[in-house]
Amino acid sequence: MKKYFLSLGMLVPVLGLAACGGDDSTDANGEEAAANFPNSSLEVIVPYAEGGGTDLVARAFADYLQDEIGESVSVSNREGGGGAVGMQAGATVLQTDIQ
Repeated sequence: MKKYFLSLGMLVPVLGLAACGGDDSTDANGEEAAANFPNSSLEVIVPYAEGGGTDLVARAFADYLQDEIGESVSVSNREGGGGAVGMQAGATVLQTDIQ
């Protein structure tokens, strides 16, 4: 149970950063950027193996998000290193989107 809460605690900030990154809007309110988001499919990176609690929550979240935004949302499991491999994959994606 402790691992479930810990992994969910890691998933939420990563998703939050992914949603906030790469804003090129000149509008102070961000309305222009919000109108154009998302313009392609999204990928949710789960730093643990398939079938675990974090994976199940991420897949339920992806289904809900896909219905809400009308874009394809996929879940990618990157297990290994106690979550380090998935976290590195998420950080790499954020780094390339920001630059």
